[in-house]
Amino acid sequence: MIILDVMALLVISRADRSRSRLPVLGVILAAVMVPFMLAALYFAFSSKFDRHKKIVRGIWPVWMFVSVSGIAVYLMLYGF
Repeated sequence: MIILDVMALLVISRADRSRSRLPVLGVILAAVMVPFMLAALYFAFSSKFDRHKKIVRGIWPVWMFVSVSGIAVYLMLYGF
C-alpha cells in the first residue's frame, strides 16, 4: 500500500513536467519482469516452492507497480 501511495504522490507532483516517464518506466519494468515470471512459474509447477517464494516476494511489488501504472496510462490516454 505504501508503494501505491508513493507512486500516486510522484504522479501528482510531477504530472505537468514528466507525463511520459510513467509509461516508459512501466514498459521497461514489464519487459524486465518476463524472465522472473517464467522462473516463478517453472518453480511453482516443478514443486520447488521455496525457490518460488523467494522470487515472488521480490517481484510482486514491481508487478503491482506495472499493473497500476498500466491502468493509469490507459486512463490518461482514453479518459473515463
